[in-house]
Amino acid sequence: MVADVYARFCEHRQKESDEHLRTLTATTLSLDATFRAASKASIVNDDRSRSSIFNGGLHTAVNQKSLIVAYASLYSICLHCCRSYLAFHSVGLKRRLALLNVDDPWAIVVDNCCHFRNAILQVFSDAVVVQDVWHVIMRYMVCVLGGTKNPHRREVAEDISSALIKAKAHDGIPARYWSKEEQEERLVKCV
Repeated sequence: MVADVYARFCEHRQKESDEHLRTLTATTLSLDATFRAASKASIVNDDRSRSSIFNGGLHTAVNQKSLIVAYASLYSICLHCCRSYLAFHSVGLKRRLALLNVDDPWAIVVDNCCHFRNAILQVFSDAVVVQDVWHVIMRYMVCVLGGTKNPHRREVAEDISSALIKAKAHDGIPARYWSKEEQEERLVKCV
């Protein structure tokens, strides 16, 4: 019974959701492909067997207001397939922004920016493609002596974070970052 009510709710909200999604814009975008969490989602069939519809993962595009402006399921974890899909996905996003008569995003944040930069720049040629702070910190943390057993690991991560971020996001106010030059200077000091 609960499943029927939920199915009916989803059916009624699908058109409304589709229309709303088509109106969302972005001045900055955060692109992410979630593989592990998405693969845990499963559907229970009539015979009580389970199947996963997200074998490759879920790709999302989130705007500066933390609203999902686009999403799709990926059928492969292969980087080449992800890049191809990202290029295709970006073309659709660019078309939507053009139809809404708004500018393209000026910055696009990706967790593996070196792998996806070219695919993004083919579509959004004027955008700045950067890596998100969490992944920058994780790349530095790999080099910490003693790894996760190092008692100063947390302090190192906080030093790196404060070298990049002036003020963290809170209460709907976006994060503020140091300039590129200041970030470089502050990172050198904290290392």
